[in-house]
Amino acid sequence: MGEQQQNSSQNGHAALLVDFRLKNIEESLQRMADQMGVLVGLQQQYIETREALARAFKTIEDHEHRLRAMENEMPTLRMTSRWVISGVIGLICLVGVMWFKILTYDTRPISSLAPVAPTVPPSRP
Repeated sequence: MGEQQQNSSQNGHAALLVDFRLKNIEESLQRMADQMGVLVGLQQQYIETREALARAFKTIEDHEHRLRAMENEMPTLRMTSRWVISGVIGLICLVGVMWFKILTYDTRPISSLAPVAPTVPPSRP
């Protein structure tokens, strides 16, 4: 009987050991499943970030093309703006000269503007 008890005791320990190991394996599998969920979330964030970067670079490239087109047109725009500014300044000067002329214009006849010389009676010899 002692041997049977020893065998049953060993079987009991073996069963406990197997049960302990199975629980450890189940816990490890559960942690792995949880980590896989986290990994899937991280992978989704990575995909979204990669797509956002691709959109950003496409937008930057579009802006680059627009900027180059504006740089090509800039000399013409600068020349045209100088012409416009010069024309406006010339027009302002012309209007100023006209106003000055109008304000200083004398409406009296020219004969009234000439100094009147005193009339000296002709001398008699």
